[in-house]
Amino acid sequence: MTSAQSINFIDVEMAVCQALNDSQSKLIDFTIEPLSKQWGGMMGAHFSLSAKVSQSSLKTTETINNTSELKFFAKTPPPESSSSKDLVDDRLNPEEVHFFQKVYPRMKGTQKWSPRCHFASNQLLIFEDLRLKDFAIRTSGLFDEASLKAAVETLASFHASSIVLQAEIGSGNGTMRLDEAYPGAFQEKIFYEGHGKCARANRVGFKTLEKLARYFGLDASLVPKILCRLCETVRPREGQCNVICHGDLWRSNIMFADGSSNFPSCLLVDYQMLRYASPALDLAMLLYVHTEPNLPSSVSLRNAMLVHYEKCLHDVLAGFGVEDFFSEDVVKDFDRCRLLGAAQASTRWPPVVFNSVMKDPVAFERWYFHERFEVYREYMELNPDYESMMKEYLIQLIDEGKRVLEII
Repeated sequence: MTSAQSINFIDVEMAVCQALNDSQSKLIDFTIEPLSKQWGGMMGAHFSLSAKVSQSSLKTTETINNTSELKFFAKTPPPESSSSKDLVDDRLNPEEVHFFQKVYPRMKGTQKWSPRCHFASNQLLIFEDLRLKDFAIRTSGLFDEASLKAAVETLASFHASSIVLQAEIGSGNGTMRLDEAYPGAFQEKIFYEGHGKCARANRVGFKTLEKLARYFGLDASLVPKILCRLCETVRPREGQCNVICHGDLWRSNIMFADGSSNFPSCLLVDYQMLRYASPALDLAMLLYVHTEPNLPSSVSLRNAMLVHYEKCLHDVLAGFGVEDFFSEDVVKDFDRCRLLGAAQASTRWPPVVFNSVMKDPVAFERWYFHERFEVYREYMELNPDYESMMKEYLIQLIDEGKRVLEII
């Protein structure tokens, strides 16, 4: 079955009824158009879905001959014939579907951090189309202060929704945690000691960091120790604040709409790397991946965003009537989680190198699971600015490793 064949009439009609909040809405016809022009999409296939709808009273859309067209964003697993099927853990798509089927509907304030999900099944997710609201990803991986502030506010809303859900479940089930209430829903996929494909690719990434550190004359022996420490850092903390973490906050999963104001709106997309752990892990990745390394201005900006996150989390929880025992804890734990931010910045930041192999399935499979250093080295030789940037990211990582591992 192709990805497009996963989208059927009955499911689209259910999405239409949900979107319009009208069970009497009738789907007349629908069309789909692939959005990804790459060789299959890394984590799934994406489509623009147009639905021709008949409704007795359309209040939010223009009616023409008693019909109206609604547009959605549809997401399916990679097709069986796709090369990406060999690169992605089989459980990624089912876990995202489970999140939107079982967890998302119970999380308050969902409109503040995620596009609205109108349908979720084993083979299909249908969301509102954020492009209709002028949402788009940033062209640069480095965010300006306004964008970073908007992303921090959205992240605080997401984490607060998780804390509120935890409070509701805990009140009826003693001290039951969310990972106990939803078994298997938030399994670690990146820093996992098993043999999952994401974990395997992550280990290749750290082997590449080790080679890069040696290339730059840095202490490469620290890199395996950093990976070992991070495998512990991402675990849930006993007796302390854990939340549903997004786990994959890089540029392509953070969308902004600038509108007419000077302050953008922000929403998070792609919930395939969820983990149940300290919220400071998400915050560290967001702040390190999207700011320049080793600059006093970046350190100052991260500190300001940390304070802003604390205030936002406190305010959102107060709005839900939940007493805030958490925001101060997140700020304290951020110091422990900075190492993950530095590591993710080093492994996730080289989009130019990534894009150079993404169009070729064979080259990408080799890059993803086997050898990356030569691709980096060749590009650095052609681009001294890129080489300088990568060196600064490695210096930042090694310095954080020394601090956390207390090797000074």
